[in-house]
Amino acid sequence: MRRMTWPALLLATTMVASAVTPCVADPTPVFGCGVSIRGRNVLTADMDCSSLNGPAILMENGASLDLGGFTVTANTIGIRCLEGKCKIEGPGTIRRFEFDPGGDTFNNHGIQAYVRARIRNVTVENWVRGVFGLGPTDLRGVTATNCVYGAMGGPLKVVDSTFTNIQQAAVYAYEGTKEGVHYTFYPLKVRRCQFSGNLIDVAAYRHPAVGDSNCTTSYLLTVPFRPYGGGDEWNVCP
Repeated sequence: MRRMTWPALLLATTMVASAVTPCVADPTPVFGCGVSIRGRNVLTADMDCSSLNGPAILMENGASLDLGGFTVTANTIGIRCLEGKCKIEGPGTIRRFEFDPGGDTFNNHGIQAYVRARIRNVTVENWVRGVFGLGPTDLRGVTATNCVYGAMGGPLKVVDSTFTNIQQAAVYAYEGTKEGVHYTFYPLKVRRCQFSGNLIDVAAYRHPAVGDSNCTTSYLLTVPFRPYGGGDEWNVCP
């Protein structure tokens, strides 16, 4: 019996490995309002959930959602990431059926993430808070329009995004405290973003990193609260 040499054995092993195609399950289509999703998911049509008093879609830890170019219309919460991390990919739109600037601050969110969120190429419109993250929130290619706040997070990173007609702050990195005495002031990074028609473009408690963006106004947030004085308080806008 002839033994196979190491080069021949390596070649044979490589050929067998290359002939095996990994089995990756197709994303699960999302149907119905108020559904809870896990794993990889995709929209296959517009969803009108405007009659539902609750999240149109709930995402479990590690879930991803491809909007597939479609629109989710909701009432109180568009998409809620329950725990852990979630990923939302566009193109696609998450909108409220109508803009209510006096709406519930805690239950009028386009995207609400409890821990960590990554959002790409998504439009949010007609919300009190377009995007609200209680943990690290990473936005790229996002458009927020006709909201009270465009995107809030701690920390918050926003790249290649557009904010228009925002009544308060377009991008806002907030503060946090566990015992009510010592505060954590979260960082804000803004790159290649466009701002127009907003009361405040950039708001943060610590010096924001802003680059290649056309902002004109910034708000130096403080504890205790100090009203916005106007202009570019952080001196970060061109």
